[in-house]
Amino acid sequence: MSLPLQSKSLHALQDGRFSRLGSEKEVSTDAWVIAATNRDLKADVAAGRFREDLYHRLSTITLHIEPLRNRKEDIPPLIEYYSKIFTAKRGGTDSNPLSSTAIGKLLEHSWPGNVRELQNVLQRLIILGDSESLITNLIAPTTTLRSSQNALGPDFASTNWIDYLGLKSSGLWDGNFSLHAIKKKASSMVERQMISQVLAKTGWNRMRAKKLLGIDYKSLLSKIQELDLQPPPELQ
Repeated sequence: MSLPLQSKSLHALQDGRFSRLGSEKEVSTDAWVIAATNRDLKADVAAGRFREDLYHRLSTITLHIEPLRNRKEDIPPLIEYYSKIFTAKRGGTDSNPLSSTAIGKLLEHSWPGNVRELQNVLQRLIILGDSESLITNLIAPTTTLRSSQNALGPDFASTNWIDYLGLKSSGLWDGNFSLHAIKKKASSMVERQMISQVLAKTGWNRMRAKKLLGIDYKSLLSKIQELDLQPPPELQ
């Protein structure tokens, strides 16, 4: 949050009054505010990145939630809760779409991205199907990346990171270490893989595929052409 926005937030919290964007009329409110962050706000206050008065205004009651890796007992109910939501969104009725083997593999993961990462993996599992190989592909890279960072030190960027992304084996990496270029190519590779898998799962039914991918039909056709995706011979 920028310092000017912090100032406006403090004013609204202190006085209970604010103006809507583009309006000069003040609105009064007696709402309670719940704020969440993954940053060390005390350190940000000391560094001048966060207003001390706003910090004290927000920290009336503070709850510290441990990372998901430190509370593995929360993972099964979270899996059940989000699986129901994501399954219902896609018109399914199965209240338990994941097998016990799949849940066991998810419990073994350290979840560096916490609940957001768990949500993302569950959505992809429900879209693409519950299989051990798929789960390994979805959650193993973060573990590989973390162990590579610890083991390889300064040589990591020029060796394992490129291998980890699969850019070298995919033919997408041309030796350019530009972060922007690598990010673009890695994104294209992941996008191609996801669209290909969804199309294969739906038998190249583009209407079903665009619904599962959450994009419109025109965008899907554009991506198919851009990524040069071809249906199998029997569907051509």
